Amino acid sequence: MIPTVHLVTVGVLVVVSLLMPIIGWYVVRRLTKVNAVSFFVGMGVFFVCFIIAVTTSVIGQQLIASPIILTLVLALRAGLVEEFGRFIAFKWLLKKKNAIGDSLMYGVGHGGIEVWLVFTLTMVSTLVMMLLFNTGGLTALEALAPDQYEAIAESMQQVGQTNPLMLTPGLFERITAMCIHISLSVIVFCAVRQRKWSYFLLAIALHTAVDASLVLFVGGYVAVWTIEAIVAGWAICLAVIAWRIARKYRTPPIPLHATGG
Repeated sequence: MIPTVHLVTVGVLVVVSLLMPIIGWYVVRRLTKVNAVSFFVGMGVFFVCFIIAVTTSVIGQQLIASPIILTLVLALRAGLVEEFGRFIAFKWLLKKKNAIGDSLMYGVGHGGIEVWLVFTLTMVSTLVMMLLFNTGGLTALEALAPDQYEAIAESMQQVGQTNPLMLTPGLFERITAMCIHISLSVIVFCAVRQRKWSYFLLAIALHTAVDASLVLFVGGYVAVWTIEAIVAGWAICLAVIAWRIARKYRTPPIPLHATGG
């Protein structure tokens, strides 16, 4: 049996992760007064990037045997694909959105749907399996696919023996990742609006460096909470960089013909 505290912990993680993008949207909306268009464009662009990521990850696992090299390759892929996605969004899809608030809203949408796709769905699946395991709902699977049942049962038993706090690093990672997405969105937004392509290259480099940090965990050099602390450090650094870049940004004036003058 999986203890109730584990079930409650996973349930709380599901609820909190579901609310994260909504709270982010609400906060940015209240502070900047921008509408939700950028939020949904951010979601749409990330979804396309997510499909590319899943496809290339499967191909990469078949072609690259070394987990460390694979991690580095996928880090570069993420930096290129997602930052070009942002570039396309601000250059064409949101070409009439000129306020810094629009980049913040885009970042919340981009990072928010990642929370739902990468973390929330996984937690919902885990919670369902835990409930089925506790109620005997997996017995039918035992008869149909005993090997699969044994693997799931063993996995559930390991979860039940784990400290509930060890279920939470994923949520902490999603919080820092969402902050990173917001910062990168601001940087690319300013790159496009001000035509400062050095900012765009900086965004690619920073994104790649953040994801490449996972090599430390994949290689077994650091524990899970250590890598989370490292990524949190990256999030702070990117926030400072984005803030310094945004400080220099000035919203372009509205053309006279647009105002009827």
